[in-house]
Amino acid sequence: MQFIKIWLWRIKRKLPQNQVDADYMEMAKKLKKLEIQVEKNAEQIELAKASFLKNIYHEIRTPLNAIMGFTNLIANDKKISPEEKEEFISLMNKSSQDFLRIMDDIIQASLLEAGVVNIKKEVCQLATFIDEIHTYFNIRKHILEKKSIVFLRNIPEKYIDLHILCDKQKINQILYHLLENAFKFTEKGTIEFGFHVKNQLIEFYVKDSGIGKLTGKEDFIFGSFTKIDNTDSSKNGLGLGLSICKNLVRLMNGKIWCQSKPGKGSSFFFTIPFQPVEHEQSVPAQKTSLIEKTLKGHNSLVV
Repeated sequence: MQFIKIWLWRIKRKLPQNQVDADYMEMAKKLKKLEIQVEKNAEQIELAKASFLKNIYHEIRTPLNAIMGFTNLIANDKKISPEEKEEFISLMNKSSQDFLRIMDDIIQASLLEAGVVNIKKEVCQLATFIDEIHTYFNIRKHILEKKSIVFLRNIPEKYIDLHILCDKQKINQILYHLLENAFKFTEKGTIEFGFHVKNQLIEFYVKDSGIGKLTGKEDFIFGSFTKIDNTDSSKNGLGLGLSICKNLVRLMNGKIWCQSKPGKGSSFFFTIPFQPVEHEQSVPAQKTSLIEKTLKGHNSLVV
């Protein structure tokens, strides 16, 4: 636009015709380059859409097929033992949870893209919040049968009673996605998460000793529909989780990044502004969090 303005200004100044023609040719070249770039971007968008539709078809069909198949078995096969029936019901429940997770990711990603997600801050005791997540993922660890993983959480001793002002639900969503990925790509070793306070920022982290296939892809993996490992079909997902994390962190005026070494694991970090509050300033209890709802009715041993 700036070039066009200059060109018009020169015409108004009644520059020689050869100079006007040269300017016109230069503008035509730049417009042609812009047109090519727009077409290229449009092609990339179409490829991304096609890939997304293919992935979403597969990801939704897989749990629904499992639910329908096991439902038919239970309804029609009279020879199923009580033990088999219990196992089938458990698998149906897992498939239902997978389906809900997929739909949650799609809706969350759409809302973030539309810019209609708002920050809702509340007072949060950070140690209790971390303990809740640790308890929940210890349950997940047993459900996923990851017995060879040691799951740790780190709460600095001097911050045991720390209360901060933050959007607890969004931090919970980010840690959920990062820990889900850590368990998905780690078969043995350790997974650790926690936080540090640095330079008026709270830095949360999730570290694992998994496949560590992120070297050279540290920026790429935060894009929409991007999967960490496309070579393993058993690692299901739409590739939206890290993109959701990135947009949520940005919404809270923070940063997110990762470090990785092949065969040694990956570490994800994200920051939010540090806003400590005195305990006496705590607001009345908010609505029950997602983790609290999930844990309701479960008895678990934190290790």
